[in-house]
Amino acid sequence: MLRLLTSARDALLRCPGPASRSMSTITVTRAAASLPSNLDLTEFHPVATGELFSGRYEALRNLGRGRHSTVWLVRDIRTQKEAAMKVMVASLTDNKRGPDELGILTTLRDGNPQSAGKHHVCQMLDSFVHDGPNGRHICLVLELLGMSVLDLYRSFSGSLPLILVQRVAKHLLRGLQYVHECGVIHTDIKGDNILMTGAGFAEGQSSVDLDITDLFSATYKLTDFGSANRITRQWAADIQPVALRSPEVLIGAPWDTKTDVWNFGCLIYEFARGAVLFDPSWQNEETGMDYTQTHLSQMAGLLGDFPKSFLAKGEKTKVYFDESGHLLRPGAYGITLGDLLARGGHPADELPPAIDFLSRALAIDPEDRWSAAQLLNHPWMENTVEM
Repeated sequence: MLRLLTSARDALLRCPGPASRSMSTITVTRAAASLPSNLDLTEFHPVATGELFSGRYEALRNLGRGRHSTVWLVRDIRTQKEAAMKVMVASLTDNKRGPDELGILTTLRDGNPQSAGKHHVCQMLDSFVHDGPNGRHICLVLELLGMSVLDLYRSFSGSLPLILVQRVAKHLLRGLQYVHECGVIHTDIKGDNILMTGAGFAEGQSSVDLDITDLFSATYKLTDFGSANRITRQWAADIQPVALRSPEVLIGAPWDTKTDVWNFGCLIYEFARGAVLFDPSWQNEETGMDYTQTHLSQMAGLLGDFPKSFLAKGEKTKVYFDESGHLLRPGAYGITLGDLLARGGHPADELPPAIDFLSRALAIDPEDRWSAAQLLNHPWMENTVEM
């Protein structure tokens, strides 16, 4: 344990920050939120500071804005506790064909209370509809969490310490196992959708100093189910962050909970390596290849040929592959997962189990890809640091 914590402390010293920072802390700064372009502001409720919602939630300040909602820090005047409140655009209130974040959060809230994974999913505390000048808006009151793993990752000069990546991975897998057991596919797993409890930003700081105890005692939770689909009701076509998109999505094959696992594997690699696994925009102008062609060629170059039985399920397969299952536009991306991960600066003896773990999560064919439950039982998930 001492060696592991020493390794984590050494990694902290590689982080950029004030010279006066102590030897065992890291200064983490909240990234400025970027607003999506072409927003129809008439869809949003004009929340005012001090406005009271449902007779009990006082709006204190804005926490962020997305394409379909604004998020506010609120105080429950009955309990004096703070929470996060998501105010949805009016068009989603009676939408029966698109996102159903309220329904999905209700399912996750009412699921098995004995599941360890439930504690790794952001919980909804209350919900109601608020009438405003721009229409009726669904409001979701959520537990107030702290900083994101993306903020933490950006505070390091490169990769996260491997033992910290293990902890984040284990907590995220617990959450995913629970979500999947509830019949839900998240479809949008990324660093800013994984938040920490017990460390920073709950009081609204723009930056916070965290020490090793903070990092290894925090609980990491999966948040933002605005893009989630039910296994039995898939409303979305283009899912997942582009660089984290799964093979089945790219070729137009059916997708299920295993597509979350691919997304998870790419993200965990990024935290461990300090760089993205796939870059669909790489040299597009030079090669004349589009994003999907580049993405598929990188997958094949790293992970091997696409199984014919898998390609047979894709509606777009013939656009990218010939009848023999070979890419019509192959790329020169020949390297192994181990070679790439070795560039993360981690001790060589720590890499083999991590490489094997990621290879299970990143199997091209979803039928060969491990589930969240299986990955939780992988040897790399043993002996994660708990403080």
